[in-house]
Amino acid sequence: SALDGDERLVWESSFFITAHAPDLEFLSFSIDDSEGNGNGQIDPGEMVNVTVDIINNGSSEAFNILGDLVSESNYVTVNSDGQNYGNLAGSESGQAVFSVSSEADTPKGHIALFSLALSADFNISGGGEFNTVVGQKPVLILKLSEDTPSADSIQECLAMLQVGCDEFNSIPENLSSYRSVFVLLGAYPNNHQLSDDEGQVLASFLENGGRIYMEGGDAWAFDDPTAVHPLFLIEGLADGSDDLSTIIGQAGSIMEAFAFEYDGNNNYMDQIAAQAGASLIFKNESPDYGVGVSYENETYKTIGVSFEFAGLSNQKGSTKDELMAAILQFFDITYEWVVVENNQERITQFAAYPNPFSNKVTISLNLAENSDVQIDIYNLTGTKVKSLVSKKLNTGAHQFTWEATGLNAGIYFYTLKVGNEMHTKKLVLTK
Repeated sequence: SALDGDERLVWESSFFITAHAPDLEFLSFSIDDSEGNGNGQIDPGEMVNVTVDIINNGSSEAFNILGDLVSESNYVTVNSDGQNYGNLAGSESGQAVFSVSSEADTPKGHIALFSLALSADFNISGGGEFNTVVGQKPVLILKLSEDTPSADSIQECLAMLQVGCDEFNSIPENLSSYRSVFVLLGAYPNNHQLSDDEGQVLASFLENGGRIYMEGGDAWAFDDPTAVHPLFLIEGLADGSDDLSTIIGQAGSIMEAFAFEYDGNNNYMDQIAAQAGASLIFKNESPDYGVGVSYENETYKTIGVSFEFAGLSNQKGSTKDELMAAILQFFDITYEWVVVENNQERITQFAAYPNPFSNKVTISLNLAENSDVQIDIYNLTGTKVKSLVSKKLNTGAHQFTWEATGLNAGIYFYTLKVGNEMHTKKLVLTK
């Protein structure tokens, strides 16, 4: 139609443009000590090459990526300057090699933390953190009984105490790479009986200065002994009846302050006693019989129990985290304890869903007051794979999503720190 004077017709519409950007993150690392002792780890006084892999999780290319690796340890030094990763397209990974050395006086089992800072053209940045153990790794979980829940329970405690661990279902060839071994034999009817060969390997580990925690409902009185059993100085008294109920730490022992109600797979546990030179550390309250013994000499240390760690129920003043800390202290393994402010209940809800999850998980929390909050994701070795949030949050409900892109299926842990209060829970990633 005709327009009158200066009148104009106006049409309004909208459109969307998808923005693309790089997203640089730490992916993994590996150690090459082929010019040293060739055991695949950093040892005191050794210089190694650390290959650090990164990934561009974004949807556009990153140009001229530089990586700067810094050691947070007083004993470990990164000798290399910043390394060039080149250009990486979206979803592409790359790697660079850094020279790293440790001091000769580095304590065995020292955990060295590294920070990786990434930068690229157009003010793109990223990075991540990881850690590795210098010398012997602190803990190997040897899950010889497939159905024992203690492996997961011990892993949760170690994550809380910031102690890395490996887990195997059979004895690895490099057992000497570990400071301690947690041998899980399970309870009837899914218990594992040590073979003569397994017992001999574990005995040799102790005789070379190792530490062993071993649990098993039938390991001490019912099963046939192997070469490692006499080294615990445990006397197996009886096969036991369905009467394990309350476990009491014994006065004068390393477990003096503990008491737990027991709710394990079953309550039929071997009744044991300490031979001369060893110490009875745990007894069943009623009827009265021993269920835990510790022993130490100038060469090795042991703890043997007939109950499963996972069956212990946390009580006020007696938690599995505190018990694990006592075991680690007895085994001369360094851990980091986070003090919990029991008088300040700042968190009213903390959970992840779905769990297990295949790719994406939502972590939610509810704060009773404004608080500084940090949520991090760790893998089983204690390596931080994601820092999800680190800032002050207001009172009320909050949700955060983690996409586990590029990570292997398995068990991870998410930690929540609010002030000095720390909580750790498990995540299961499936594919």
